[in-house]
Amino acid sequence: MKWFTSAAVGLVLWAGTASAQGASIEDVITNQLQAFNDRDVDAAWQYASPTIQGIFETPDNFGLMVENGFPMVWDNADVRFLDREETGPRTRQEVQIQGPDGLFYILDYQMIETPDGWQIDSVFVIPAPEVMSWLLRNGAAHRDGGVRRRLPCSHTPIAERSVHANACQVRI
Repeated sequence: MKWFTSAAVGLVLWAGTASAQGASIEDVITNQLQAFNDRDVDAAWQYASPTIQGIFETPDNFGLMVENGFPMVWDNADVRFLDREETGPRTRQEVQIQGPDGLFYILDYQMIETPDGWQIDSVFVIPAPEVMSWLLRNGAAHRDGGVRRRLPCSHTPIAERSVHANACQVRI
């Protein structure tokens, strides 16, 4: 019976490791974002690459950097995965998220594949025009892009405008 219990525990631990190693890029990013929302910095730390872990040395230092430098990651919502591109040893994944200010941000995640599976090697905020974030936040544009919508001109920030029947068309 003791042998059976040990074998069962070992199988569960092995299965957990295997599933972490088989996690997709989207799974890794989603899991880290959820860990930040849950304020589980230790869990979020596990998705950071050895390079990132070497720079920040502890999960607490890492958490402080994210909380202060990337508030849209620390308090994230409405996560959408956009373009993905392989660039040599890295894979670049663009992610759109909504921050605590209600604005939308596009983040450039640089992913590396390690013996432990995919890990996040860096994240950059891609500067987006304020008009796009405003339109997304206020439901004036579809997140899929390329859509025209009519808005009252008084509520439309500067963008491509054509006045038609007291409304503006904004090309996304």
